[in-house]
Formats: sequence, structure tokens, C-alpha cells
Amino acid sequence: MMREPIIHSHITDILGEEHPLAYASVYCCACGEALHASYNDCMQTWVEGGTGNYCLRCFAINREVLSDYDALP
Repeated sequence: MMREPIIHSHITDILGEEHPLAYASVYCCACGEALHASYNDCMQTWVEGGTGNYCLRCFAINREVLSDYDALP
């Protein structure tokens, strides 16, 4: 079953302890901006998708990202 891409907020600021990216450095697949730090801190609001992770700007302007292939497994 496929799931919708997940928006991670810089307001909540952390990922749950069980999240596989909680202690990983994550960068935007399109522009390279820092999205999440390895000490479990969201650097900005970002989208986790099946084809990669994107800052909101790149997610919004990249039509290829908004396809069925971006759904999470």
C-alpha cells in the first residue's frame, strides 16, 4: 500500500525516535539545502517522499516530484 509524502515541520522540529532518519543528516535532492541534522533537528520544513527528500520550494516547483512514484511504500 502506498502512502502520501510526509511533511516534516521545523515547528515540531524533531522526528520521532523510531523514524529511520531521526539521527541522519538529510539534504534536499534538488538544491542540496540542509533539511534535517544528525542530532535530530529539522533545519526547515521539508517533504519526505518515495523518490527523495525535498525542501518545500523544490517540492512545489518540481513537477516530476509530484507523481505516483513519489508515494512512500
